[in-house]
Amino acid sequence: MNFVVRWNEVALSQLADIWVHTNDRSAVTKAAHAIDRLLAGQAATCGEPRSAILRAVIVRPLWVQYQVDLSTRTVTVQNILLLPINLQD
Repeated sequence: MNFVVRWNEVALSQLADIWVHTNDRSAVTKAAHAIDRLLAGQAATCGEPRSAILRAVIVRPLWVQYQVDLSTRTVTVQNILLLPINLQD
């Protein structure tokens, strides 16, 4: 099932902040693109549930929390974090 992936304003701001302050912009860019592809194809089943409406997935070095709407086949990325280095090994 294909989904339309959207990033809310908070997530976009967080991603921009991560990208500006990281030492490895290439890794962040690649992970963000991989997240888009993953969520577009497997949003309802990838990652793990965090609540009744939120799921989370890791594509190193990023962690994202997102909401899936099956009725409209849309995914909204809600939050994004850069994982600490010691969690990336």
